Amino acid sequence: MPEFEKGATKPTVAAMEARRAMTRQYREEGERIRWQSIVACIEAPVPHHPSDEGHLVVTPRQLFYFPDDQTFVRLPFRDIDHTEFAKVGRDSVLVRILTTSRETWRFDVFPETARVMKRLLRKGGSAVSETAI
Repeated sequence: MPEFEKGATKPTVAAMEARRAMTRQYREEGERIRWQSIVACIEAPVPHHPSDEGHLVVTPRQLFYFPDDQTFVRLPFRDIDHTEFAKVGRDSVLVRILTTSRETWRFDVFPETARVMKRLLRKGGSAVSETAI
């Protein structure tokens, strides 16, 4: 990805600001972005496609998944039925998100991103478990 140098794990400030601007109209007043991180999408519902590299933007009320720099998918916490977390290595956690419409998203994320997601999803009232995926 052009905005990451080899071994980097955090987005550049310019890329973070671009994603902030793109999601502004979908965030409620006062809803701030809590975390942005690089992710790998392993499974996505139709018409979306998995991507090796993308970005996840987490707010206290929703997730935004950016498979590229021009598009994103919005997942409000109220539309998330259940989330599962499974650690698969030192630097990898698999996250499975099942929506109320029975769609499944699976991401490979960094452990810190998984911790932030767990905390915010619990606060948002979503069911969260640490099980095998």
